[in-house]
This record gives sequence, structure tokens and C-alpha cells, in this order.
Amino acid sequence: MERILTYRKKYDRHVYLSFIGQRLFMAVRTSWYPLFQPSIAVSLFEYEQIEEYCEILQMALSVVDELNLNTRIWNKQ
Repeated sequence: MERILTYRKKYDRHVYLSFIGQRLFMAVRTSWYPLFQPSIAVSLFEYEQIEEYCEILQMALSVVDELNLNTRIWNKQ
């Protein structure tokens, strides 16, 4: 729970979790536009666009490490 709160504070986003069976489903509220579709109204060569896109990717990739989800705490049954 502490790691989830730390993650939420670090990225300043709402985090939604659901546990179904032995799986964790996680959603992070971002903005109103689709995350992995760059805007066609702005050039992709502008630094702000690239920086924002990299931040989104970093946030998505950091979930496993920051929540320590790659550590097995129970034996496989």
C-alpha cells in the first residue's frame, strides 16, 4: 500500500487497482487524449512533445519496479 501511495504522489495521478484472481490490474488517470497517439496538430520534432511522450512511457514502464511487482512472494501453486 505504501508503494502505491508513493507511486501516486510521485506522478501526481489517480491510481485505480483491481485484483482478480492472482492478477493485478492497474489504471492510471492521465489526460483526456489517447496516450500512445501523438498529436498530429503539433510537430513531433518539438522538444515538449518528445519530453511528454517520454514521461508517459517512463511512467508506464516504472510500475513493475516501483511497486516491486517482479518479486515473487508466494510459491507458485
